[in-house]
Amino acid sequence: MLNRPQHYYRRFQIRSGKKQRRIDAPRVGLKIIQKWFGHYLARAITMPDVVVGFVPGRSILHGAAMHCRAKWVFSTDIKDFFQSTPTAIVKNALVDIGYTEHGAEIASGLSSLNGVLAQGSPASPVLSNLAFLKVDRQLQEYCHERGLVYTRYADDIVISGAGKPSPNISSDVRGMIETGNWQLSEEKTTLLSLPNRLKVYGLLVDQARPRLTKGYRRRLRAIRHLVDSGKIDAQNDPKAYERACGHLAFAQSVEDFSDRVQKDST
Repeated sequence: MLNRPQHYYRRFQIRSGKKQRRIDAPRVGLKIIQKWFGHYLARAITMPDVVVGFVPGRSILHGAAMHCRAKWVFSTDIKDFFQSTPTAIVKNALVDIGYTEHGAEIASGLSSLNGVLAQGSPASPVLSNLAFLKVDRQLQEYCHERGLVYTRYADDIVISGAGKPSPNISSDVRGMIETGNWQLSEEKTTLLSLPNRLKVYGLLVDQARPRLTKGYRRRLRAIRHLVDSGKIDAQNDPKAYERACGHLAFAQSVEDFSDRVQKDST
C-alpha cells in the first residue's frame, strides 16, 4: 500500500458549486484502515477549543457561539486544504505527539497520495487538524493579543471582534497560513461589519445566540410542509426524504443549542 498507493484509490470528479472537485476515494481495504486510524486518533489527541471541525463533541454551533455579539467578522478559506497538506508535515505532526519516525511515516503514508493528504481518506480530516495545529496556535495567539476571537472548522477560518477591525488582518492571516504549505482562497475572503448581516458557518452571530437566517427558515417551512403533506416520503424518494430530515434535524439542533446557551447565561 505504501509503495504503490495509487493502486488503492479510484479517482472521480464531483460538482462543488460551479467547479469540479477531484476525489481520490480509497478502495475498501485501505478505507477500513484509514477509518479506524482516524477514529482512534481523533479520540487520542486534544485539540484547542478554537478547532471545532472533526473533533468529537464539537460542531459549527460551538464555533458560531464563540463569535456571538461580534461587531465584525473576517472569514476566509484554506485553498484545497487536504490536497495542499504535505505528507511530510503530517509525519512531523505525528512525531510531535509521540509517534516514532517509522510509525509516523507509515501512518501518514497510509492516508496520503502523491505526497499530500488524499481528499477521500476518512483519516484526512483529523490528520489535517493535526498538521495545521502550529498555525492554529499562531492565529490563536495573534487574536488573543488583540482581544479577538478565532475559530476554524476544517478549511473555514473565522476571526471576529467588537472594536474596529485592523486593515491588515487579511495580510496578517495570510502570512501565518503561508508559513506552512497553505494558501488563502482570495475569492472566499470577506470582512463585514454591522449593520451588514454577520454570519459564521452559515449562522447569524450578531446577537447573544447563533440563529438561522430568514432565508433558511423559509426553506425549512417549505420542507416541513412537503414532509407533513406526504409529498416527500421515505418510500417514494428516500434520498430527498433523508435530505429533508437532515435539514429539520439541523434546525432543531440549533434551537436546542440556543436554549442551552440561554439557560447557562441565566
